[in-house]
Amino acid sequence: MGSAVERTDEHVRDYLIYRGFTNTLKHLDNEIKADKEKGLRVDKIIEQLLQLVTTFDLFGLKEYWIYLDRRLFCRLEDVYRSTVNKLRTSLYRYYLINTVQVSPAMIGQLCSTVGGARLPKKD
Repeated sequence: MGSAVERTDEHVRDYLIYRGFTNTLKHLDNEIKADKEKGLRVDKIIEQLLQLVTTFDLFGLKEYWIYLDRRLFCRLEDVYRSTVNKLRTSLYRYYLINTVQVSPAMIGQLCSTVGGARLPKKD
């Protein structure tokens, strides 16, 4: 599905160039860069999640996960809900492990800003 979206984007780009709509083309490129769904490409979504983890952006990570949950995961069958929850828990654990290993000083800041009660509990 991702390749169909990319092909459509390319066709729209070609049309905008053909018609000389350079400002619209710039806006399209900016919108594509800011696209949270990343064209529904799994590799781009994972890349975004990992970037949020490695930059210690817990707020961004939580917001992006909520966005994915509302836009993608809510459409899955109920049988996959536990898998999505395990994935979320594992992602937050990975964030904590990365924080401890790379920047132990961030732990104090993390605890003071987030609080242990707000971190997801084991399912």
